[in-house]
Amino acid sequence: MKIKPINPLLLKAAFWFILISISFSDTLQAQSNSFCATPPTGAYPELEDVLKTTVAEGPFYLKIYVHVVRRDDGTGGQSVENVLQALSILDQDFNPYSIYFIWDCSIHYIDSTILYNFPYSGRVFLTPRNKTGINIYLFGDESYTYNPGEGRTDSIGGNAFYIFGKVKSPYSNPLVRSHVISHEMGHCLNLWHPWEGPNNLCYEWPNGNYCEECGDELCSTPAEPVNGCNQDIDTNDCSWLYPVEFSPGWFYKPDTTLFMGYTHPKCMSTFTDEQLQRMYNSIVTLPVLQACVVPDPNHIISGTVAWNTPIEVAGDVIIEPGGQLTITDEVAFYPKSKIIVKPGGKLFVNRGTLTNLPSCRPGHPWQGIEVWGNSAANQYPDANGNYNQGYLMLNNATIENAVCAVDLWKPNDFSKTGGILKATNSHFINNTKSIHAGYYTNKHPINGKPTTNIGYAVNCTFVINQGYNASKTFYKHADLAQLNGFSFSGCDFSLAQGVDGVSPWNIAIGSYDAAFSVTAPCSGDMSPCNEYDRNTFTGFYAAVYATKTPDYNTTFDVIRSDFSNNAIGIYINGVKNEAILFCNFHLGSNAGDDCGVGLSPSYGIDMTGSTGFVIEENTFQRADGTAPGDYTGIRATQCLSIVDDIYKNSYIGLERANLAQDLNRADYSNGATGISYLCNQNRFNRLDIHVTGNQASIRGNLGGLEVASGNTLTDPAFAEAHILNQGVQDVNYYFYQPNENERLIEYSTYVYPYPLTISQTRNECLSHYGGSTGGNTTEGLVLDAAGMQQKADEYSQYVSDYNTVASLYQQLTDGGSTETTKTVIETSQPDDMWILRDDLLGKSPYLSQEVLMVAADKTDVLPEAVLFEILAANPDELRRQELIDYLRNKPDPLPEYMIELLEILARGETGKTALLNQMARYYNGKVQAVNTIVRSLLRDTITDYGQVRTWLTNLGGIESGKQVVGTYLAEANYTTALGLLDSMAADYSLSGVDLEHFNEYRDITGMLISLRQNGLDYNNLDSASIAQLVDFADNSTGEARYLAQNILSQAFGLHYCNCPPQPGTITLKASKPVNPVLLAEAHGLTIGVAPNPASTWAAFNYVLAPGETNGLITISDNRGNTITTIPVTDNRGQKVWDTRQVSSGMYIYTLTCNGMSRTGKLVIK
Repeated sequence: MKIKPINPLLLKAAFWFILISISFSDTLQAQSNSFCATPPTGAYPELEDVLKTTVAEGPFYLKIYVHVVRRDDGTGGQSVENVLQALSILDQDFNPYSIYFIWDCSIHYIDSTILYNFPYSGRVFLTPRNKTGINIYLFGDESYTYNPGEGRTDSIGGNAFYIFGKVKSPYSNPLVRSHVISHEMGHCLNLWHPWEGPNNLCYEWPNGNYCEECGDELCSTPAEPVNGCNQDIDTNDCSWLYPVEFSPGWFYKPDTTLFMGYTHPKCMSTFTDEQLQRMYNSIVTLPVLQACVVPDPNHIISGTVAWNTPIEVAGDVIIEPGGQLTITDEVAFYPKSKIIVKPGGKLFVNRGTLTNLPSCRPGHPWQGIEVWGNSAANQYPDANGNYNQGYLMLNNATIENAVCAVDLWKPNDFSKTGGILKATNSHFINNTKSIHAGYYTNKHPINGKPTTNIGYAVNCTFVINQGYNASKTFYKHADLAQLNGFSFSGCDFSLAQGVDGVSPWNIAIGSYDAAFSVTAPCSGDMSPCNEYDRNTFTGFYAAVYATKTPDYNTTFDVIRSDFSNNAIGIYINGVKNEAILFCNFHLGSNAGDDCGVGLSPSYGIDMTGSTGFVIEENTFQRADGTAPGDYTGIRATQCLSIVDDIYKNSYIGLERANLAQDLNRADYSNGATGISYLCNQNRFNRLDIHVTGNQASIRGNLGGLEVASGNTLTDPAFAEAHILNQGVQDVNYYFYQPNENERLIEYSTYVYPYPLTISQTRNECLSHYGGSTGGNTTEGLVLDAAGMQQKADEYSQYVSDYNTVASLYQQLTDGGSTETTKTVIETSQPDDMWILRDDLLGKSPYLSQEVLMVAADKTDVLPEAVLFEILAANPDELRRQELIDYLRNKPDPLPEYMIELLEILARGETGKTALLNQMARYYNGKVQAVNTIVRSLLRDTITDYGQVRTWLTNLGGIESGKQVVGTYLAEANYTTALGLLDSMAADYSLSGVDLEHFNEYRDITGMLISLRQNGLDYNNLDSASIAQLVDFADNSTGEARYLAQNILSQAFGLHYCNCPPQPGTITLKASKPVNPVLLAEAHGLTIGVAPNPASTWAAFNYVLAPGETNGLITISDNRGNTITTIPVTDNRGQKVWDTRQVSSGMYIYTLTCNGMSRTGKLVIK
């Protein structure tokens, strides 16, 4: 027999332990320097030899019962949330070792002040307990005089333990919600502390000697000093702060990560293989644990099975490939239970209900359904109707109280995406998330090209009501990410007000780089359809939330949907080519954003960075009973549009019907590009159109000379402004004058009204997509072959017409050569004034801003009157603020009165105006044709990216170029995409701010490409990339700001409000006529008389406007009677009037020339 040496230090500790036991009885373990008071005795010492020879295998499922001890009055103890947190730690620590705990959600409350005040007495073990499970007694977090807190098992290899108080150092962390709960469970499963075991006074040596006979008799657990060194641990790295001697010069080297050691609870994370085997062996050997075992609760479906009666499921339902399960009754699930449909498996729920266990309602949801897919396979069936994906069909089904009702992949396994959901007439109620689909692109089975996802939800309801489980935060009903298509049709989404556990930024449908559609099926019996089952969205922060990053070319449709009491009906960031048609928006209050008292914004549509869209025939108004706020129909921010129209919408009673914030055109200096507003109907709005922000701009022409804008405007009695333009780019507004409600009356500076009176210029405002109750919307967005050819022909014709007019315009501009005209001006001499004047006037009104600026600097040749004449002859350029600012701020500025006159004259129409209108019309036509084609291609069942690239290239411009890059990224062609990115700055001659903004865009796109190439997602961003994104999100003035916000929102759940700028004090432009005196003075028309007073004669010295040689001097008495007229036939000179026969008195003389006049007074003595 071996002699087992005993450490003298441990003998001393044991002796002290015995003394404490004699002195303090029930408080024995409470005064120990540990968190564990479990006595060192095993329940079944006679079975130790059996345990050492048994080799059991998991998994094991053990029943647990939860008891919360409180005072007599029900105070103290643990809340339901704390219980859930404690049990989640237990699951976190044991589930990786294939040990699972089954809990029916019930909490047994023991209301006893005596027990509560003396938790360490162990008397709680004398209360009745359940013998078919492990009993967990949870006291409060209070600490006591002799014992801050501890856990204790009734015996090693038992079925009960309690926990109370806090970690002893520091006295702040509750033991109940720490890994101590797993430590005590380990004791129940027959594990010892590393230093003790069946032979309590036999201690393992630090070098491993006697590891099989001493301590816990497991060699995988290093020797550890007995009882009380847990406070000597650095919790930052879990290292021992002070070495402990086994004997002089011989130190312990314990493993501070062991659950069963006397380490700090923060450091506990590990069971050794031998500890795990001992737990397994004990579960199959010890009678007390055998009574706790639940037979395998999993249901494995490998054939065809039908569940037609109610059933409870404590484990998982796993449908294997080839298996098929049909559920037609209620199935109730335990909290950790779920259904897994593996690829090739099928689940049908026909009038069945999937819910949580009755005792778990509402506080403890089940996990839901995982429909696993195969990311490398398509979603089409084979000849026998079998799929390569998991398949779920819901018919009149209900899924409620789930963490995620339907998850169409194996979570966090990107090789298992592509699961299929087909839901009809079904209900999703009080699920933390109802549908999660993503990270998958379906491919055509023959040509392998990208095609749409076949998943859909038809006539389904998605509900959060007062029965929702508040322990888990609700964010959204549907979560779509990096998915090519999911369809909602005739569905109802709702969120009741005042529900606990709901994020302030809640969403009905959240789309992140995903394509989807929300449409309405026909419910009428006529053709074409006259009645639809419209979608509804009620009570959300953002009902539809759609964002896109540069590496995807996804889009969406929302058609015939009703939005009620949402702070934002549809939020769009970065998505292009979307369609929003025939929707009704009743804007609700915004409780999620704080922009100041009464200023929290609500929007029907809030879009950023969007182009190529269709937003037509929608209505916007406040919902009844809304709180004060900033209610806007549509906000467009940083939409770098080539040509887009917000068309035929209705706005009633809003602060702003349309808000254009920041740059909303592709080229700040090109007024032919940008968003315009046509055929919209406005009533009772404070502002019908508001343009504001950094580089504030929209399209330069709203309407044109051929066709008016067609907007009806708010009655001036209610509107503060029809158009408030707080930018400096001109807005030329064309309206049909005979219609009183189309007249532009209230407007700001940089807005120029152009009334049209010919009946042919009235805008008929025809519907583009058949109207809200007629026609087939899908056919309008997806063209057939004939429709595609028609649009291609239209494009070709518009290009031809545009080029013809553009060529003529180029020939007329500056006489055909801007550089030549500039040289003529710059080299002219003072004696050349008349020749230069005639030359420039001859090229008017086609002089460019560049030439006019050069002329304005030639003050030694062109006097102010002549310069004014030349500028006035080019009103189209006078609408450019840059030119006006130049005239005002150059070293020898033009007089202010002349500048004011020029600003008034800028309203004028010329031949250049007509040419520019023609060019704009043809340009708009070709862009709209391309947009229509591209929208159709992106919605086709098979996406032909080659054709998409062809038409985007035809469209031209850097914004189209970025979309071309997106098509290559969608095909994972990263090399070509990077090559295009590298050449774009030079291809588009970018410089200054434009180059800065592009480089930011390129940095973000390059960052995303790097992730994709390495098979990573946003969660794998390094700290430098995150810091760069945060900087862009906070500080960029370009599109990088919103792209960065998208990524940070997706990856880290950050929320950005982006409060809109307020209009401030509104100053409207006065519609004053041109002052003829100032106009004549500006043109150089002058007249004087001498002597004055006169007696026998008076000489009039006059100067006509430059180039004029005909005028008339009219002399009248003070009653207005004409006394005489004197014709003048020279540009300048003197005329003498014989006054000998004229009566004494005061006379008025007036010089008129080409509609201008100057007047003075003459006295005859």
